[in-house]
Amino acid sequence: MLLNFIHYIRFISGLDDSIKDFPESWNNKISLSRVLHPMEASTENGYNTCMYKYALTLILIAFLLTACEGNSDPALPTPDLVGTQVSLVLTSTAAALPSQVPASASPTMQVLVQTATPTLQPPTTATLTSSPTPVNDPKATLGTATWTSNLDSISSWYTEDNDYSNIRSEDGTLVLTSKQAIGWHSWSMHYLKLTNFFLEATLKVGSCSGNDLYGLIFRAPDTSQGYFLSITCDGRAGLRAFDGSEFTKVADFVPAEGLSAGSNQVNRLGVLANGNNLSLYANGKKIIDLSDTTFSEGTFGVFISAVNTPGFQIALDDISYWTMP
Repeated sequence: MLLNFIHYIRFISGLDDSIKDFPESWNNKISLSRVLHPMEASTENGYNTCMYKYALTLILIAFLLTACEGNSDPALPTPDLVGTQVSLVLTSTAAALPSQVPASASPTMQVLVQTATPTLQPPTTATLTSSPTPVNDPKATLGTATWTSNLDSISSWYTEDNDYSNIRSEDGTLVLTSKQAIGWHSWSMHYLKLTNFFLEATLKVGSCSGNDLYGLIFRAPDTSQGYFLSITCDGRAGLRAFDGSEFTKVADFVPAEGLSAGSNQVNRLGVLANGNNLSLYANGKKIIDLSDTTFSEGTFGVFISAVNTPGFQIALDDISYWTMP
C-alpha cells in the first residue's frame, strides 16, 4: 500500500504540465468541491491547480491513516466475538459441574439386602455370638412390666391402607399386610419413648416363604428412623439401622436358635437395650449380642415386608416393656 502511495504522489507532482493542455472550457466548469479524479482539476487564475494538489494529498493521507488504524491490531477479537467466547467458557464450566442429586421420593421403600456391603458403616464393629447360649428368659426375671398392651385398643398405633400395605385392628390384634412382594417396608409405631429397657412382643405369622421379613423397631428417634430387629420366614435374624433413606447392616442375618420358622407360627421377639449393649431374643433365647451406638433412645413399633409372598401378613397380639435403671 505504501508503494502505491509513492507512485500516486509522483503522478500528482507531474500534473502541472498536463493540466495546461486541457481545453479552456473544461477549466471553467470544474470546482474543488467535486474533485473526483486528477484529470478534472481546474487551472482558473492559476490558483485551483495548487489547491487541488493540496486537497488531494490530504485526502490520500487521511485514507492511508484510516486504513492503518483499521488494521492496528487485527489479533484482538471484536466485542461480539469476546462475548461469544465468554459464553462458551461459562457454558463449558456449567456443563462440567455435577448435576444435583434429587432427593429420595419415598424413604420407606427398601429392598432386603442380606449379603451386599452396606453403603454406610456402623459407628462400631458389632460383636456377634456365633452359637447363642440359651439363657434365662429376661421376662421371667424382671417382674411386672412397666407397660403392657393386649391390643384390644389400637388408638395409639398408626393404621393405613394403600397400594402397598394395610394396617388395621382385627380380633384384638394389630394386623399388618404387605400387599406386593417388592420389599416395601411398612410399619406402625407407638408414641412412647424408651432409653434403657427390655421390650417383648408376640407376633403371629401367616403364610410366608424365604426372605419375607417382619420384626420389631426400637430406639426410633422419629417415625422414619430406628433399629429394625428383622426376622425372615425361613428362620434367620439380623439387625439393621434405618436413617430415613437407607438401611445399614448392624448384625448379619444368622440362623436363630429357638425361632419358629415358616408359615403360621407364633414367635416372641425381645430386645434388651442397656446403653450401647443390645441383646436380641426369640422365644426367651438370646440370638444376637452386640454393641452399637447408632441410636440411643426413641419409640418402638412393628414392621412387615413381603419379599417373596404377595399378601404376607402378621398380627401383633401383645407387647410389653420393662424400663431399666
